[in-house]
Amino acid sequence: SKAAELEQRAPHLVDEIAWRYIGALQSNKCKALVTGVPRLACVETVDRAKVARALDMAVGAAIASGARA
Repeated sequence: SKAAELEQRAPHLVDEIAWRYIGALQSNKCKALVTGVPRLACVETVDRAKVARALDMAVGAAIASGARA
């Protein structure tokens, strides 16, 4: 999937890139995307409330653990 591919590639590229995810996203992939892409700035295509809630929970958990600012 696009999310898995981004998770694999992003950590190996320069830190100055602010990633924007564009494309369909399943709610069960949100946590992996948020934790796996260090400089994820935006998810452009949130088409369901379930995905929005999953992203919100994943970002909140990442902030609480210190993985994100």
